[in-house]
Amino acid sequence: MAIEQLLAVLEQDAEAERQTILAEARSEADRIRREAAERATERRAQLLAPRERAWRQAAALAVEEARQQGRTEILAARAGLLDRIFAMVRSRLPAMLRDSRYHGALADQLADALTYVGDQPCIVRCPPPIGDTLRSITAGREAVTVVEDPNAPPGFTVRSPEDRVVVDQTLEGRLERLQSILALQSLSDLQIGP
Repeated sequence: MAIEQLLAVLEQDAEAERQTILAEARSEADRIRREAAERATERRAQLLAPRERAWRQAAALAVEEARQQGRTEILAARAGLLDRIFAMVRSRLPAMLRDSRYHGALADQLADALTYVGDQPCIVRCPPPIGDTLRSITAGREAVTVVEDPNAPPGFTVRSPEDRVVVDQTLEGRLERLQSILALQSLSDLQIGP
């Protein structure tokens, strides 16, 4: 029986050694798999990083282009709206010449225009519907001559001798100045935001 016991002990030792070697091999295989997975993850990150940067840059550029396009469309819409409003106003300018509110405002407008020519002689050119009003405003001012011109645009101009000073108080001229101010305000409004 001694041989049988010896064989049994040898078999047990062999089984124990086999289990130890198997456990070590499994542990080594797990370590190799983990290291390979880590290297694969690192490599994938290295390969994808430039692409991700490019994608982010492309996305940021697309967002900025969309914002710019939106601003352009808003500006075009505002410009179109201003154009339509001013076209409607322009069509009504001749009728303003008969409006008592306009005749009431002429004294201040003419006084402002005359400050640019001072005391020197000047000609106030206007269409006939406002000629009498302007003459009554300038009564007593010998240096100011009111000239009615049926071809003059609505409003008036003040001209010094030899046209050294020309003050445009025509309704069209005032409207154009106002249109420029509103267009600039529209542009300024579009600068809101990042």
